[in-house]
Amino acid sequence: MPHPASKLKLTRELFQVPITALDFYTARSGNVYVLAGEDARLRVYLASETGRLAVCEVDVFVDQPIHGIRVQQDGACARVFAWGASSVAIFDAEGIEGEEPTVRLLADGTAPDWIYDAAVSPWDPSRAVLATAHNEVVPMTYGSAPGGIEFGAATSPSRPMLYAAHLRWISPSSALVAGGTVFGDVVVWRYQYAALPGDAASHTVLSVLSGHEGSIYGVDMTPEITLADGSTARLLASCSDDRTIRIWDVTERETSPGSPAQLNDAVVETGFKSTPSYDDMPPGQRPAARHPVAVAMGHASRIWGVKFGVVEHVTALQDDLLSVYSFGEDSTAQRWHLQLRAAETGASPAGRLTHGQTFSLHNGKHLWAGAVLCRNGRLMIATGGGDSRISLIEEPVAVRQSPQTAPESGLAEPHGVVITVDVHDILEPLPAHRTSSGSGEIINRYDFLGEDQILAVTSLGRLFLGSLGGVLTWEEAKAVEAADDLKFTYVIRKVGPSAAVLGTTAGRIFFFQVPNRLSHVTNVSGRIAEISCLSTVGQDSKTVHVLVQLHGNSDSQCLVLDSFTGAVLSHDRVTGLDSRFVAVSAARMDDLLLMGSRRGWLSLLTKQDGVWRPILDLATRSRDAITAIVPLPSKLSPTACSPHFLATGRDGKYRIYKIERAEHSVCLNLLHETAPPFGPMIEGAWFTSDAAPQLVLYGFRSKDFVIWNETLREEVATIDCGGAHRTFRLSFSASDPGRCRFAFTRTSKLSIYSQAQPAYTPLKPGTHGREIRALSSNGRYIASGAEDTSIRIWEYCQEQGQGRGHMRYLASIKAHVTGIQRLQWFEDEYLFSSAGNEECFVWRIRRLDAAYRGLAVVCEGVLADKSPLGDLRIMDFDICRPNSGHGMLVTLAFSNSAFKTYRYSPSGGFEPHAQGSYTGACLTQARHLGIRGDDLWVVTASTDGHMALWKTEQEQSGMRRYALAQTARMHQSSIKSLDLMRLSRTYRVMTGGDDNSLGFAVISEDDDGIGYTFSTRSIVRRAHAAAINGVVLAGRDDEDGIIGVSVSNDQRVKVWKMASGDEQRVELVGSALSGVADPGDVALICQGSTRRVVLGGLGAEVWSWDTEK
Repeated sequence: MPHPASKLKLTRELFQVPITALDFYTARSGNVYVLAGEDARLRVYLASETGRLAVCEVDVFVDQPIHGIRVQQDGACARVFAWGASSVAIFDAEGIEGEEPTVRLLADGTAPDWIYDAAVSPWDPSRAVLATAHNEVVPMTYGSAPGGIEFGAATSPSRPMLYAAHLRWISPSSALVAGGTVFGDVVVWRYQYAALPGDAASHTVLSVLSGHEGSIYGVDMTPEITLADGSTARLLASCSDDRTIRIWDVTERETSPGSPAQLNDAVVETGFKSTPSYDDMPPGQRPAARHPVAVAMGHASRIWGVKFGVVEHVTALQDDLLSVYSFGEDSTAQRWHLQLRAAETGASPAGRLTHGQTFSLHNGKHLWAGAVLCRNGRLMIATGGGDSRISLIEEPVAVRQSPQTAPESGLAEPHGVVITVDVHDILEPLPAHRTSSGSGEIINRYDFLGEDQILAVTSLGRLFLGSLGGVLTWEEAKAVEAADDLKFTYVIRKVGPSAAVLGTTAGRIFFFQVPNRLSHVTNVSGRIAEISCLSTVGQDSKTVHVLVQLHGNSDSQCLVLDSFTGAVLSHDRVTGLDSRFVAVSAARMDDLLLMGSRRGWLSLLTKQDGVWRPILDLATRSRDAITAIVPLPSKLSPTACSPHFLATGRDGKYRIYKIERAEHSVCLNLLHETAPPFGPMIEGAWFTSDAAPQLVLYGFRSKDFVIWNETLREEVATIDCGGAHRTFRLSFSASDPGRCRFAFTRTSKLSIYSQAQPAYTPLKPGTHGREIRALSSNGRYIASGAEDTSIRIWEYCQEQGQGRGHMRYLASIKAHVTGIQRLQWFEDEYLFSSAGNEECFVWRIRRLDAAYRGLAVVCEGVLADKSPLGDLRIMDFDICRPNSGHGMLVTLAFSNSAFKTYRYSPSGGFEPHAQGSYTGACLTQARHLGIRGDDLWVVTASTDGHMALWKTEQEQSGMRRYALAQTARMHQSSIKSLDLMRLSRTYRVMTGGDDNSLGFAVISEDDDGIGYTFSTRSIVRRAHAAAINGVVLAGRDDEDGIIGVSVSNDQRVKVWKMASGDEQRVELVGSALSGVADPGDVALICQGSTRRVVLGGLGAEVWSWDTEK
């Protein structure tokens, strides 16, 4: 008689899935909360606390994701509508700020059709309307009784299939409806409640808006707004997979053309149709009230949503300027500026829609959700993506679309915008005797002397000091005697608080000290091309160390200056470099001088007999300029010198090296190399002054200058400067990376951007932006690989209290050009990865011995042995140590039924060891069983449902080949996943198939111990309702049974128990619904005696289990 296994209780400790719905709620205290739909769960976040856990959360539906959230606030009443498919739930939001924060369910129910929008009446909170997928409005009422929702009869003027809808109440008894159809039209109509009980509701079609060339995915309507001329208008925005945004006037006017009957006839219920091009039609022939107010094209692919940035209850527009936000498949949010122009009486306003800014705050694809809140003259925009991240953007209600000219002297300096300054702007407020009539005078060079000061020199040699602290003012420095020299100034470089060094093309060097002291300090022989302030950790504050680089000469000059007077204390030559070495960056580390060249060379120099000479020249992996050299903060003390430094390059990568010294030699060891996502031109970096320093990088991406926090993986600032290859200077705060100033030259004018805090922050961190296909854990770290071709390294941290945890991001790797297929840790420091195009990389991953806690990741090996076309996919691989203990044996399974074993070592790379070939079926899995004698045994699985045992045999050529030892049929179709666990002299094997079945087998050693054979097999039919993509064996339980976990496309996590005494008995002991769609893999997390599994697909989850009492 079978004995039932004790049941296990599954607990979801981590929940990272795509964000499918967002809205804002403003509490009575003034706190702003963001409500997010994450699968079937509603989560509430406090907008002012970024990176924190949710304030409260509640499961809304069973087996149904949330598709939309809408908050209705009116006085003391705050209602939250959440819907998904045809399910709807209503919550009371007032309890969010209670002692135990919560959202209380008021009522739930099932509508007669799929829901696209819902709106509570602002006049009666017990009354609401729903917009459905067939252009119907379903009225509903709800009360306090269980269930509580009563649905009325559906009303519709026509039933085209919709992809989007928006509702807006316009009176206590009527609502405006906008439906975006599959076939590119927007149907705008009015729903009218029945006047008397028992009567039917009525409808009136107001307009059918045609013009899009694809399906409509988003619509939004404004309240009635007042334009500058006093007229009113109601606008509608629509977006489509034709990548356009169109603004329409849907104001109800007495002169609106067309009878309701005519408009009803225009509604298209099936099929696309040709649409007129309004731009090509004479104005007199355009259909009145049906042509767009403005049209713009944006995004790289489909646009999923569009929102107006308009204040709900303050409807008078400032300067007829309105912000519009769009959310796209390309994972960006974009701001658009709608400039309206008044039209003739009774006619629609004209307008122009121009692009303002692109916010690239998410990874991968899809911004599924977006929300806009207008409050206190500011706009707050929330974006939610397929990467499970929620980002917040905050900016003024009406953001200007072009750089502003310099404000008048004495007025407050604006933040978050670019101001432009030319010589006329500087001279205008100055006394008349200080002005000049010199024509063609422009601002030539500049640098920030501190957070609130900037020093600039003009092409005529005039020196100006600008004050940026609160008000923008300028003062001309007393430099009349040096004007003839200063007009040849080629570089200004800040060297300390309120001090700068100026170098000219004539070789003259000047020292400027605030408030107004300029002195000539020395001359050098040659044209000065650059001046670097050498960062010497713990240097005496009374001195300044600078390196002067000369044009057309590899030699440089190293100066030590008095930090108060600029007097030269020492002047040493830098010589002995290759004549092709063009220095562009430098730093001091103890007694070493480090220099980076324009062609990617690093040189280490020491001072010998008063002259700096190279002791090591290194050709780095970059052949582009090394733009900055930054010592890493030491973990010993802030004043100690670390042996590590970071080098940034214009190849889009940054690298971390360790200086290793021997008695008579020095060498550089590359520890880390990666490319952040904002590149391709990284211009510099700094570390914050926190106890746990963060790495901040900056550089150019397309036409933008980007400041990027590599530690937090988020953009700190993005400034449209026109692109790279221009003069620029950056001032930043080591204690507050969000506070910065950026100066650059555009059209011969000085432009200055000031930022007191980032305009956007991550409310909730995310994961990959595409499907996770591979997972691996070594007990300490988790590696995940996705279709976005990136690999991420995480550390799982359990929060206080049972059942809550989070993944702390540590590093990102992007080297593959196709989606990741397989990942596997080997021992503590090695991670192997494979993908398409026969890509196999070996990564060395270590902790840095520095205060900076980032991981050091470097690619140590690359598989170079490829087929003639090099287009095969490496489906799976396994790694083990040979008997000698030297190197590693790596077996790769290819998509052409071949598999190969290589001997890998850091010095020798991949060396062929053995190869084999299966039948015509594709191999999907490969695992090492062990080495018996001189033979390596391997088990493979394939698309024909079979497992096979192989062993190596020696050939006369010296190359080993795999011989097939035994096969066993496990599944009716492809084996998609496999895991095995060694127990004494046997291996327990668990497989998942495309036939929805689980397979279990035992592989045993031969009696003589020189081989393996299949001893038992069993199958669990219909173990899942869909293909099983991942399985993992989690070890033994308290009853000596073997626990296995499976994940499937049916979005269920199941736990199975195999009895150790009876290999044929398998029992399901736990099952739970997962929020991760399309799961790709599952891995075991071992932390002490605790066992957890992490699964990945469209999102990631961590599950643990306990025996139910």
